[in-house]
Amino acid sequence: LDLSCQNKMPARAELPDRSTLTAIDRNGTILMRYSVPEAGDNWVGQSLASDRRIMSFLKSGGEVAGVSVGLDGVKRLYTSTPLSRSAGIADAHVIVGLPVQVAYAAANHTLAQNLIFLGAVAMLALAAAWIAGDMFVLRQVRGLVGAAQRMRHGVLSARSGVSHDPGEIGQLALTFDEMAATLEQRVAELQRAETELKALNEDLEKRVLDRTLELRRSNEDLEQFAYVASHDLQE
Repeated sequence: LDLSCQNKMPARAELPDRSTLTAIDRNGTILMRYSVPEAGDNWVGQSLASDRRIMSFLKSGGEVAGVSVGLDGVKRLYTSTPLSRSAGIADAHVIVGLPVQVAYAAANHTLAQNLIFLGAVAMLALAAAWIAGDMFVLRQVRGLVGAAQRMRHGVLSARSGVSHDPGEIGQLALTFDEMAATLEQRVAELQRAETELKALNEDLEKRVLDRTLELRRSNEDLEQFAYVASHDLQE
């Protein structure tokens, strides 16, 4: 069977570079071999009956697709279609091989686009999480920390400034503000008590001083009286 005219047919398929199209009969003989660009080796007529992998594939008689190394040592993605005159036994197989880089180029491009898109979405999500965390968590925590530091330096009127919402931080801010208000009230009461005690002490000291002056005047009067009385007695 002269298949030389069939070698012109694969050229119309416009296969990419380093692609192959091969027809093998069921005995493992290469009937047609077309490669892009055309290879110097003439594989037509050679038998692959000694290759167990090829013969096992031919005996399966079905359509097969997978990645493998071709006769020229190039790694390709191969797909095959059986040719049969009747159902069951395949007379031959037509095998098309595309370089792995070319075969997966579209998928890799789509994967790269998806990864870039996912990366952009992840960055946006992180930015949104950062902004939301700063707005709803960190800012409130900083308010609590600032109020605690002001109280540590003696500013008892410091408050967190955080809204007392039902959340955990809101409840913590409420408790902190109530504690600060109670502490400020207790310190104010203590200061008032100290002021009152100081006033009482000053009043007591004034009374003691007045009493002491009175006693001193009384003593002086007694001394004067005793002197006069002694002088009169002497007279």
